[in-house]
Amino acid sequence: MIDQVQLEVVLVDAFGSRPMIPQLLPRLRELGIEARVALPFRWRKPERLDLRNHRKIVVIDGRVSYTGSQNMVSPDFKPGLTYSELVARIEGPTALQLQLVFGADWFVETGHYIGAAAFPSPQAAGDCPAQILPNGPASPTQRAQRMVVQLVHAARRRVVITSPYFIPSQALQEALETAAQRGVEVHLIVDYRKDQFMVSNAQRSYYESLLAAGVRIHAYREAFLHTKAVSVDGEIAWVGSCNMDVRSFELNEEVIALFYSRTITRQLQAIEERYIRGAEEVNLVAWRERPFHEQLVQNLTRLVSPLL
Repeated sequence: MIDQVQLEVVLVDAFGSRPMIPQLLPRLRELGIEARVALPFRWRKPERLDLRNHRKIVVIDGRVSYTGSQNMVSPDFKPGLTYSELVARIEGPTALQLQLVFGADWFVETGHYIGAAAFPSPQAAGDCPAQILPNGPASPTQRAQRMVVQLVHAARRRVVITSPYFIPSQALQEALETAAQRGVEVHLIVDYRKDQFMVSNAQRSYYESLLAAGVRIHAYREAFLHTKAVSVDGEIAWVGSCNMDVRSFELNEEVIALFYSRTITRQLQAIEERYIRGAEEVNLVAWRERPFHEQLVQNLTRLVSPLL
């Protein structure tokens, strides 16, 4: 038996969902679901076309929530690619923080408050301290970038960053290289494939400097790695929608869940170890000997990397 549910609301990104919006929104509305488009282009009020709502948020009854890397999309939407994702299921007061982020996005697009019923009284669901970190172009502080840079600088033993797209700011690159040079074990897990020509080649232009500083780079081959995660010293875990690139730090609306728990971090570390076992480690000597035309393309695409 399925209990009757209350009216639901859905917010979809104008760019990421553009092929399906003409069919998707009318269908959802027929089912009684209020659906809107986030960051649409308006002819009467032209805005930047490069802004995206890249957040992935599901909140149920204000009690149970999900966030991470996974889009609401058919698993075969890109023929030939099987995605490897990571999503956190969150209960307790932190679920209400995710609800607040969604509610703010909903208000921006509709001008309407999602309602007090969406925010029940908080109830503790465990003993793990956690917080939700929203990030977007409206914030002057670039919260996500500052947080990850600070975590890397504070690391004492081990940092692992997993991201399919890695185009670091200068601050993040220097933090990773400095951490490796002062003896911290630094791992970067990326995808082996080049699914986006410009981004993938620009990303590879950063490898030599990182490798020379002692950062270990693992190119995952068993699936398309879409996970965005960070673990630090076995104590702090980061799971969210934010890639380690300039676009995610400065242009996209993103959301990150931070867990200050050895138990949660051990779970993330077990996933990271599976990724490393399924990856090919990039060797500095071999990397320096890659064909000249590859180096040329990578260095040229790096020139436009802040725009990717």
